[in-house]
Amino acid sequence: MNGHCLSSDDRNGFGVRKIESALPVSSRAINTHNPIRNIVDQMKIEPNVEKSFIPLSIGDPTTFGNPPISCATKEALFDVIEKGNCHGYGPSDGFLVAKEAIAQFYSTDLYPLSTNDIILTSSCSGAIDLAIGAVAEEGTNILIPRPGFSIYESLTTLYNVNVKHYNLKPDKNWQIDLEHLEALVDPKTSAIVVCNPSNPCGSVWSRSHMISILKIAERHSLPIIADEIYADMVFSDVDNASFGQLSKNVPILIMGGMAKRWLVLGWRISWILIQDRHNKLTYVRKGLKNLSQRILGPNSLCQLAIPKILSETSDVFYENVMRKPWK
Repeated sequence: MNGHCLSSDDRNGFGVRKIESALPVSSRAINTHNPIRNIVDQMKIEPNVEKSFIPLSIGDPTTFGNPPISCATKEALFDVIEKGNCHGYGPSDGFLVAKEAIAQFYSTDLYPLSTNDIILTSSCSGAIDLAIGAVAEEGTNILIPRPGFSIYESLTTLYNVNVKHYNLKPDKNWQIDLEHLEALVDPKTSAIVVCNPSNPCGSVWSRSHMISILKIAERHSLPIIADEIYADMVFSDVDNASFGQLSKNVPILIMGGMAKRWLVLGWRISWILIQDRHNKLTYVRKGLKNLSQRILGPNSLCQLAIPKILSETSDVFYENVMRKPWK
């Protein structure tokens, strides 16, 4: 048997030899590559029983059953199931009650959010996918960090958008090499992707460094796609700010979600927060909503649990998550 057809002995009911050719696969699928998942999904390694196993492959604190979710999270899920209104399709960009809860949770007096500023997505990777798809035209380029989360490049190349890597400085708490970043900007640059707190470096940038990044973006009229999924996972003595809070003129698409802070990574509930004080993202907002309609929004059950989770999870839970030495 060769790679394209059955043997000559394999015949159909009419005595005619059956030939089955392999159908072509799209170049898009062949060229899509997530290095982390390629390793983790196929890894079958027996740990050395004489040594402690320290997994560094993926940011999932639930893998070994260590941290429990909050009581409010459990109760919120049970309540939604009991009400029985969670089994159908929801709006493609998220249920209004979920968006209202997120807006209230993240709004400040200086930087208020409305439901129009929120897009619910299936996972933070899904949020990044929508953001890149909405701001970058085919043939343009996006600037991403090196080292950085590998999914940025995987998703960018899927849209036939080019990637340029800007360097982070290991001896400067993984701050961006600002000169290198600005030198990469050209007329085809569509956006700057940043990750703070950093994945994979674990660093948290100072406000002054973030403002320097914003100044570069402003000089070149570029939006920032800010991956802030770990924003709520910093220690209490660290001053962590959001790009959305610091920006006065640069439009920001902030990636966030339930995964890390609430320890429900498998729920795949995330969001985009749109900070756009000068209405520069009017068309991008429409594009985000259009792209969200491809899959009709994330899980309805988990979305409808968001209001209770955000309003009733105690500060003690958050403090314990950050304090407990997981084994």
